[in-house]
Amino acid sequence: MKRAKYQRTAVYTDRCLRSRTSSCHISRLPNEMITLIFSYLDVLELRASVAPVCKRWYELAHSPVLLRKLRFEGSRVATDTAKHLLEKAPLLRELTLVKRGDVDELLSQLCKTNRRVETLTIKQYSQESDSCRWLLLRAPLLNRLLRCCPCIRHLDLSEFNIRSGKFFHDLGRLLPNLTSLQLSHGRFLTPANVRDVAVHCSRLERLWLSGVNHCDNRDAWKDTYTTLFTLHWSTLTHLKFDAHKLTDYEFKGLSKCVNLRKLHLLNAKHLDKQGLQAIGSLCRLLSLRLHNVRHLCCVSLAELFRKGNMRGLVDLSLAGCTCVDDACAEVIARNCRQLHSLSLALVDDMTDSGVIAILRSCDNLYNLDLYHMRSLNGAAFASIALFARKLRFLVLEHPCDRSKEERIGTLPSSVQVHRSPSADNTNICAGCC
Repeated sequence: MKRAKYQRTAVYTDRCLRSRTSSCHISRLPNEMITLIFSYLDVLELRASVAPVCKRWYELAHSPVLLRKLRFEGSRVATDTAKHLLEKAPLLRELTLVKRGDVDELLSQLCKTNRRVETLTIKQYSQESDSCRWLLLRAPLLNRLLRCCPCIRHLDLSEFNIRSGKFFHDLGRLLPNLTSLQLSHGRFLTPANVRDVAVHCSRLERLWLSGVNHCDNRDAWKDTYTTLFTLHWSTLTHLKFDAHKLTDYEFKGLSKCVNLRKLHLLNAKHLDKQGLQAIGSLCRLLSLRLHNVRHLCCVSLAELFRKGNMRGLVDLSLAGCTCVDDACAEVIARNCRQLHSLSLALVDDMTDSGVIAILRSCDNLYNLDLYHMRSLNGAAFASIALFARKLRFLVLEHPCDRSKEERIGTLPSSVQVHRSPSADNTNICAGCC
């Protein structure tokens, strides 16, 4: 009797399991849900692994809906294949090209078939070392891109030299929705180019201009950035530029940009009390990077953080700021407790006690850059396990001195140590910077 009852129960349970399994099979899902799952896969994975499964999956894998974002990196995708994918992606919204030598051909195809693209990112177009030819984009191609793709909102040409004045003049007129512009290594960037961007790009929110300003005199750059701060004080949220040709008076204009979230100043050689007061008034800052500011005294820099307006910072980089000492570190520790990323690369005057003070207070640290700190002997490494339990990345120079090497073994296994080759103090290591 018990055996028969057990058999009936087993059969019933087996039927329930089979019915539940069959009802949850992926083939029973609607096309919309399967397409959503496929959207997390790369285009190459869709074509190579998903499409051959069955006829239905083949049609879904080739759906234009899945081709809203395309990324071509290196030589994984041949030029003809990339051009074919662009042609089959009329709904394309985002295109990223990394380390490609066929940018001209792909951009020409983009202008023909993908005129609704909104985000365009191109990086490491060429590896040529000739300073006159390095990372150049042809002016006719750029001007054609502006005319054919008027929906672009985010444009990232971070590793290019652009010599076309017409490109900058037409940028805001032909791209009325442009909100983010990233230009770096601008060897030929002039004040007139930046002024055209400031005047004509009315919706500009993010402007990244790294690299040294080689062209024109200091007065021209002063007027340009004064115009930028005046016209876009209410829209700018992200700003990065080379500041070595600005005086402390021009930095006062930063106080107008009350909505800034990220501010990165490179080579701010003339930043002083007025500029620091302007930066200190930006209460909404989440990321602040002051690189190679070596002329300030530690008291002036500590005053920037002492007022308490920098309490919301999660990213702080003082790489190359030799004025930072232990007293300044204690002020940062008391007033910037929310820091997730901190770079103290090439800071000479701060010792282990200053680093320990920061580790005690900033328990949310995730990235810490201690590259080439000459006064550091590694005693602070023992405090990482006690206080900075969320720390995952630590940047050090290679090779370290003997005292540091002996203490690296005391670091928790969860901390990844990144070694950067030793360099002159004029260079900033990659680390958290």
